[in-house]
Amino acid sequence: ECLWYQELGTLPLMVQAQEKKERKGEFYFSWGYNKEWYTNSNVRVDQPSLSNNYTLKNVTSHDNVGWDKGIFNVPLSIPQYNYRIGYFFDKKKGLAFEKIELTKSKINSDKTTTIKVNVKNFKEKFENLVLKTKTDDQTGQYLTVSAPVLNLPALDFPNRNTGEQEIVITPKNIPVTKMSFKISIEVFADNKEKPLLKKDFDLTVNKKT
Repeated sequence: ECLWYQELGTLPLMVQAQEKKERKGEFYFSWGYNKEWYTNSNVRVDQPSLSNNYTLKNVTSHDNVGWDKGIFNVPLSIPQYNYRIGYFFDKKKGLAFEKIELTKSKINSDKTTTIKVNVKNFKEKFENLVLKTKTDDQTGQYLTVSAPVLNLPALDFPNRNTGEQEIVITPKNIPVTKMSFKISIEVFADNKEKPLLKKDFDLTVNKKT
């Protein structure tokens, strides 16, 4: 059982492109790290076909730590590391993900994962902001999305953000050992048909036995 989850920090770094009379664009980069703590648990193993039925008591668990032996001593692709880099080509649009992450990209079928989203603007104002979460499980047979459509606070002043929003993804009825899914996050504004922002994630669900 997960006792505590904490994001230790997301550190945004804004790097301004070369300026002449008008700023044309802007690079952005952020990096963060997740840490989890677990209580001791009892794990029951019941396999009638193998005549196994026993319980492991006070089992300890830990996440895939990357800080204890020095930063970046493990592959950068582990779920604990969150990072993004991008470039704003058109400052007139002025809408960006201040934060977007999938807390866990690999989970067991009895666990959940959370998408965390924060959208910000620059000079331009935005109303009627809508966040849509889609998966390739179109019938909803294997995944439940807590908020497929989410109305975001208006960004009616420059340099504001919507605050962190959370969408929980819950697996269900996983029929095979492992299933892979695509998750798409889209942000719409001012009743336009095309999204102004989009981000895709991969999710792997392992069947709990």
